[in-house]
Amino acid sequence: NALPTVSAGVDATICSGSSASLTATGASTYAWSPSTGLSATNTAAVTANPTATTTYTVTGTDANGCVNTDQVTVTVVSAPSATITASATTICTGSSVTLSANAGSGNTYSWSNGTSVVGTTQSIVVSPTATTSYTVTVTNSTGCSTTSTATTVTVNSLPTATITASAASVCAGSSATLTASSGSSYLWSTGATTASITVSPTSATSYSVTVTNANGCSATSAVTTIGVNALPTVSAGVDATICSGSSASLTATGASTYAWSPSTGLSATNTAAVTANPTATTTYTVTGTDANGCVNTDQVTVTVVSAPSATITASATTICTGSSVTLSANAGSGNTYSWSNGTSVVGTTQSIVVSPTATTSYTVTVTNSTGCSTTSTATTVTVNSLPTATITASAASVCAGSSATLTASSGSSYLWSTGATTASITVSPTSATSYSVTVTNANGCSATSAVTTIGVNALPTVAAITGATNVCSGLTTQLASATTGGTWSSSNTAVATVSSTGVVTGVAAGSATITYSVTDGNGCSNAVTATVNVNAGTTATITAGGATTFCSGGSVTLTANSGSSYLWSNGAQTQAITVTAGGSYYVTVTNASGCSATSSATTVTVNAVPTANILANGPLTFCQGGSVTLTASPIVSGHTYAWSNGGTTSSITVSSSATVTLTVTSAAGCSVTSLPVAVNVFANPTATITASGATTFCAGGSVTLTANAGTGYTYQWSNNTNNQAAVITASGSYTVTVTDANGCSVTSAPTVVTVTPLPTVAAITGSTSVCAGATSQLASATTGGTWSSSNTSVATVSSIGLITGVAAGSATITYTVTAGGCTNSTTAAVVVNSLPTATIAASGSTTICQGGSVTLAGPSAPAGMTYTYVWNL
Repeated sequence: NALPTVSAGVDATICSGSSASLTATGASTYAWSPSTGLSATNTAAVTANPTATTTYTVTGTDANGCVNTDQVTVTVVSAPSATITASATTICTGSSVTLSANAGSGNTYSWSNGTSVVGTTQSIVVSPTATTSYTVTVTNSTGCSTTSTATTVTVNSLPTATITASAASVCAGSSATLTASSGSSYLWSTGATTASITVSPTSATSYSVTVTNANGCSATSAVTTIGVNALPTVSAGVDATICSGSSASLTATGASTYAWSPSTGLSATNTAAVTANPTATTTYTVTGTDANGCVNTDQVTVTVVSAPSATITASATTICTGSSVTLSANAGSGNTYSWSNGTSVVGTTQSIVVSPTATTSYTVTVTNSTGCSTTSTATTVTVNSLPTATITASAASVCAGSSATLTASSGSSYLWSTGATTASITVSPTSATSYSVTVTNANGCSATSAVTTIGVNALPTVAAITGATNVCSGLTTQLASATTGGTWSSSNTAVATVSSTGVVTGVAAGSATITYSVTDGNGCSNAVTATVNVNAGTTATITAGGATTFCSGGSVTLTANSGSSYLWSNGAQTQAITVTAGGSYYVTVTNASGCSATSSATTVTVNAVPTANILANGPLTFCQGGSVTLTASPIVSGHTYAWSNGGTTSSITVSSSATVTLTVTSAAGCSVTSLPVAVNVFANPTATITASGATTFCAGGSVTLTANAGTGYTYQWSNNTNNQAAVITASGSYTVTVTDANGCSVTSAPTVVTVTPLPTVAAITGSTSVCAGATSQLASATTGGTWSSSNTSVATVSSIGLITGVAAGSATITYTVTAGGCTNSTTAAVVVNSLPTATIAASGSTTICQGGSVTLAGPSAPAGMTYTYVWNL
């Protein structure tokens, strides 16, 4: 009988501690040897669990009792060592640790956190959020694996880092206390290391603190910004000068509430506007507090000036009608004067000459250089009337050798043209004679009578005509003849007429013969003649060359009508005079014939010119959007104000560059224009932001925001950078404040940057080693991605992550996920192993006799590789 063809199966390779299933075929009963590591020795199928590589022999006996044998080798491969080295076993939340497997080369690794695979490389970096234990399973090239003992990474919580500020903002020069949340140590952005710090910023300043807890974990607080409120610009107004007994209005500006000191002479101490009435020069301090509680002060001085003295010295206090008196004010130099007669101003000099027509009281108001005035007590000038001086003659003419009695009107004393001093005199003229008398009344006032002529009649001769024969047109002259009883006549009444008493009246220029005819007692007549020359008369008028009411510093020319000579009431003797002072003016005009006439008075009124100054409530140079209030000084009731920008109130607000003047017009229409005040307003810079690209991008990207350029510009971004350009990597609304060389600032419109987070992609799992022509399934816990290979000539990957080995080599498999327009990926390195060449080499002839043997050898594995073999017989 032929020997049974006994087969022990193919050789097996197991890992130390593992087992292999061996099954014998070709016989009926079997016996295995050696028994080491076998589960049985007399069954066809046994389990081999040797501790070292062992060759087992199976002896098979068929039904005929024929025996044959076969061998199978179970190769025991040692499992790799698996220990973990950690860069740290205690970390803080948010930190990471490197875990490294201590194993030789050629192994594969699978790291676990107890719930999932977290890595497949020899070293991994993990960032657990809580205390976690990690193990690594190391598989060598033969597929034997060892799982390490667990390494626990303890995660300590970060401290809470917050800042508590005693105030969100402080006044300039003040401080705030910043207190960090509880910790073991502190490091402030200022360098301080205490739990609390006191800061005194000069401008808005941001602070942060890093707090470290007892575990050594640190956290940095959010930024706390302490704002700095500028002190209010408190103004107490401009210094004031008042007269003793007067008051000044003081108004504080620049704050919300005010406190004045000292309280002496003040109407109140806690209002913006107060009335100050000090008895002596006083400096007041106002303390202003704004809405932020910031305090500042300013001072204003109220100077108190004494009023001048005012008394009058009169050259006389009693005068006669037509006389004048000099009034003088007794005051020092540098004053101005205003004299009043009770109804009008009659003079503005220290001394004046007045000629009242009735008893009048005069006062003078003296104003010193500071504007303080005193009015004197009144001085009364008594005006006594002139007496009436007339002569009553007993006869208008007398015969030669006779006399006439002349009697003066009533008076206290008399002086005749003859030298007599009695009330009546008797005269005996030898020819026609003229007489006059000066009468003085009890007040000492005198008047001289008109001339009375006593004619002397020669009998029977008619005396020659006497009297002035030259007369002005419209005036009279008295002709007489010593012969009485005659009658008068004119040869040309168109030139001159004559009355029955010999009074010749000039009618028109020319000459006429005046005849005096006398009839004596005998009826005899005789006549005498006189040629009367009538000279043309004149008139006196004044023509003003302009308005007779004008402002101080002005003048008017007064012109008399044409004549031969002139005499003005101010003593001037020219036809025209220029008048700069107020008063009444008249002129006496005399023509070439000597005829005179006096004009009616022309009144000239001179009004004072007002004062025009401009006061500013702040700087005259500021940035666009600011303003300054300009106020007229002084402000006088009844005055009107005209600003060069069109304003008509006592104060204006100017918010643009301009040169401003103020014209002040008094109630009398007198105007004056102030010196110009220049207001300079700097234009604000522009502030725009230009983005270098899209402002919506994925995490890891950036955009550069650039502010517009300008000479002397500085920049402050809302993220606390101060360059012209800011590189932005985080979402937010960004603005930039641009400040130019003038200190003017403007803040741009916001630019919104949106950073979309990358999608989270779970690591690739699955075997990354595959044989050429074979496949391996890779996977990621993140769905919806796409698979790609870096080298499809080595390995390809399907849309579901199935790798197909193409040729020996390595390729990077990438799993890419896109979400919200952003893409993220994870990779795995895949190794494609070439297929071994299966050849059999025989050690001798492959034809043998029963009972003989031949050794068949498979190919050897290349260096660095290990083959396993399965023989089929």
